[in-house]
Amino acid sequence: MTTLFQNFFKRKQLNRVTKDFPEMPSIDGLEISTVSAGLYNTNRDDVSLFYFPDGAIFSGVYTKSSTRSVCIDWNVKANKKDVRALLVNTRNANAYTGKQGLNSIIELSKFFLDKKKISNKQILFASTGVIGQPFPLAKVKNALPNLIEKLKRPIKLTWIKQALSIMTTDTFGKMSCAVVQTNKDFINIAGIAKGSGMIIKLTKIKHLISKTLILKA
Repeated sequence: MTTLFQNFFKRKQLNRVTKDFPEMPSIDGLEISTVSAGLYNTNRDDVSLFYFPDGAIFSGVYTKSSTRSVCIDWNVKANKKDVRALLVNTRNANAYTGKQGLNSIIELSKFFLDKKKISNKQILFASTGVIGQPFPLAKVKNALPNLIEKLKRPIKLTWIKQALSIMTTDTFGKMSCAVVQTNKDFINIAGIAKGSGMIIKLTKIKHLISKTLILKA
């Protein structure tokens, strides 16, 4: 009975939330899915997959920081004219993870080569979350079969699930869309994003302020 009530309230909450999101278009040549890999203590979606069966053209703008995530180093080497998949996880940024972080995405890429015939030059990775913790390879890898099984052409609800799955400290999901006309053709543009202010403990802020005052004195 408790589970039924929980599901009922989740549906009511989701119905209320969906009204705040735009009507997202269905993008030809794109399938998406999202599931829970158990990266959080709660049963929330935390890994998502974007799949391009016929390939996609890709471009990116990256930070030049020497401490950036290993995902960025990987994506820079991708085949810009034939990308087949993008795997996104939250809860772990895969930064300051060293060889363990890199070996993890190498292992994940092997799964896609075996199941979808996607080479390591055709898959992109994106990670967001805590910095400096070992990448949860086992949990993410165990979620991949479920992710592939649930792939479908996106509709509004699946777009919302995708936007919510990449949240960390965000308070709400973010997505937008537009339609552009070129000659007689219409081009659908859709996207999701995440972002929230970096959190610093108040005690650290006080320490920094006091240190600054001492230096000035």
